[in-house]
Amino acid sequence: MPRPHPVLTGVLWGSMPTALLEGIPGHEGAVVMSKGDTAGGLRLTGLTQDRVTLTGMDTSWTLTVRQPWP
Repeated sequence: MPRPHPVLTGVLWGSMPTALLEGIPGHEGAVVMSKGDTAGGLRLTGLTQDRVTLTGMDTSWTLTVRQPWP
């Protein structure tokens, strides 16, 4: 299986922060994840207002929002 190329498209920050990710294996379109969630073999292990850390498939990714909202 080829390595995925996940992209962080947004973060909703509040009482339950969530990340909007694309490029998650087995999912078309965007996936909404909170810290600790797993999708497509990738686990969201870190979440801040502009960045996430995903782990899985023997690697980890630190992704930042392409263009933060003002």
